[in-house]
Amino acid sequence: MNAVDPTAIWGRVTDRSWSRCAQRPPALAAAVHHDDMCVDADLSLETLRQLGAARAWVTNEWEHDGVNASGDVVLSRLPDLTAGQC
Repeated sequence: MNAVDPTAIWGRVTDRSWSRCAQRPPALAAAVHHDDMCVDADLSLETLRQLGAARAWVTNEWEHDGVNASGDVVLSRLPDLTAGQC
C-alpha cells in the first residue's frame, strides 16, 4: 500500500498563489462556525479575506455539521449572501 503525501494534495490548496481569485470576484459565501471544535474560525475567515469578494456568515448555532443539522437554514442563507441580501 502506498501512503499518500498530504502536501501533494493540500499544498496546492493552501498555496497562496490561489489568491489571484481576488482579482475576479467570486460568487462565494461560506458559513463559518465560530465555536467549531474541528475547524479554526480565524483560519476560515483569513482564507475568505484572501479570496476577496467572498462573504462570511459567522454563527455559533451549529458546528461543522451545520449543513446537515440545520435542515435547510444554512444552505438557504448562503445564496442570499452571494446576492448581497444578508
